[in-house]
Amino acid sequence: MRLATAEPSARAGRKPVLITGGAGFVGSNLADRLLRKGRRVRIVDSLARPGSEANLRWLLAQHRSRLQVDVADVRDGARLRAALADVGTVFHLAAQVAVTTSLENPEDDFTINARGTLDLLEALRERG
Repeated sequence: MRLATAEPSARAGRKPVLITGGAGFVGSNLADRLLRKGRRVRIVDSLARPGSEANLRWLLAQHRSRLQVDVADVRDGARLRAALADVGTVFHLAAQVAVTTSLENPEDDFTINARGTLDLLEALRERG
């Protein structure tokens, strides 16, 4: 597994792209761009943020045939590993971004942002 670069290899270009947090503002726009270029995209998103369901409906309305969605939390290691099964490129955008939520529940904020990232990196390392 290689980290995403400006010029993905030809082999990686044939495999699906995984976007964690793909239903958020940045993730959904990245997914749209990749799908318009003919790529297959797999999104893992918990749909916890307001607006994420609308973003997902927008993507599905335009790109249903090349878009796969797994509504899952980035901290769910089994679902994350399954989503990584055959992807060539990973964009990790899943995060808890609301400052007010962070102040109310810093431990949850930490587990989503730090632990979720570590779990993804470990899953990628295990995959090779």
